Amino acid sequence: MKERASQGFLIGLLLGITLAAGMARADEAFLRADELRYDPAFQQIRARGNVSLEREGMTFDAEEAEAFLAEGRFRLWGSVGGRWEERQIEVNASSLTYAEEGGVEVAAEGDVHFRRGDEEELLCSRLIWKESGFLHITGGFSAFFEGRALEAEEALVEGDSFKILGLKRFEDAQSGLTLRAGRIEGRLEAGRVVEASAIDDVEAEFVGSDGRPMRLSGGRALYSEARGTLVLSGSALARQADRSLRADSLVLHLASRRIEALGAPKITFRLPEKEAP
Repeated sequence: MKERASQGFLIGLLLGITLAAGMARADEAFLRADELRYDPAFQQIRARGNVSLEREGMTFDAEEAEAFLAEGRFRLWGSVGGRWEERQIEVNASSLTYAEEGGVEVAAEGDVHFRRGDEEELLCSRLIWKESGFLHITGGFSAFFEGRALEAEEALVEGDSFKILGLKRFEDAQSGLTLRAGRIEGRLEAGRVVEASAIDDVEAEFVGSDGRPMRLSGGRALYSEARGTLVLSGSALARQADRSLRADSLVLHLASRRIEALGAPKITFRLPEKEAP
């Protein structure tokens, strides 16, 4: 949840959306297909077979497509593939819809796969994005960015707030921190996660200040960027090798990797075995 991680996460989720959002920003577009039909009464275009839509350095391929020019709405389906070589962005999906009426909105469905370069990737079942600051990913997703990985069931961003459901794994390879929880809600500032709360079977794994792996668990966790802490409460427990620490709450100081136990702390450890006389 550091600044770089949160920014990378948001970039990872928004991979390729700019690709689709640029479709109506240019002055000229080219649509090619084996079969094209135009209905002037409804300003509707239907395309079928080897469909290719080109606009401002972007190319979309699909089996079929339709465009409602008066509404600024496009829909492509059947093995949709998009490329924006200038920004090294690629997108694949079963269908992709772009609409302008009431504000730009992009929807991608069916084995959605966004990529930017070799570092950032997003796989999901369904994604809806609106330029008003709305993003909703459902059906399970995985995101990979800058040595970090995120797997969850659902994600929702509305303005400066976000929610993640069914977090199976957030892993930062650089810091060695892994986090799991049933639900996370938090607040963003300029694309950074500044505070967040996690509930339901919260688990965190990391390398302690002594260089050995440690696992934290609890019913709830609070993250604060300002304090640089992750606080677990509700049957808070820390385990490391043959030692365990219980307390009302455990405070993990992220920079130092040290743990502070607050409220009825109890440590359990194993004494070394004595040699028989």
